[in-house]
Amino acid sequence: MKLILARHGETEENLKGLIQGWLQGRLTKKGLIQAKNLGLQLKKYDLELIFSSDLDRCVKTAQEIFKTNKTKKLILTKLLRERSYGEFEGKVVTLKDLEALPGGFYHGKPANGESLYDVYLRLKTFYSKLKDYQVNTIAIVTHNGPIRISQLIINNKPLEELPSVHGIDNASFLKLEF
Repeated sequence: MKLILARHGETEENLKGLIQGWLQGRLTKKGLIQAKNLGLQLKKYDLELIFSSDLDRCVKTAQEIFKTNKTKKLILTKLLRERSYGEFEGKVVTLKDLEALPGGFYHGKPANGESLYDVYLRLKTFYSKLKDYQVNTIAIVTHNGPIRISQLIINNKPLEELPSVHGIDNASFLKLEF
């Protein structure tokens, strides 16, 4: 199965350097254009199915991909959401802030939020369900954090290798085999 991992278009919050987490996020005018262009770029891959985070910034991006591709179905799921940063959402947060959480970088949770390990397990659940779909090419529209963690899961690597995995720019995509 071929997977296209795509990141949502640019948001107002991206421009301000704010942690979005489970906040909906608002695509900028540039972000909407990026989403349309992403849909056009993905036409050559014969997408059969699109999965998307249910957060608005991804939904709007996925809808643009859906419009320009002959895809049968667009499925929204909470499993593809960005990490919930709880008390940090809507704020500027540093790596040092995250490393200082009780439990450390991988297991630490902001108040009312998730740990990276929680996100890893949530994404493993998502990928375990993909085998139920008998298709060749799937687009997955999500966020930078889940794209980085997805690469680990798809390549059977532990979460602790996350620092070696690079993210991607807004409205960019990766092609992977699953």
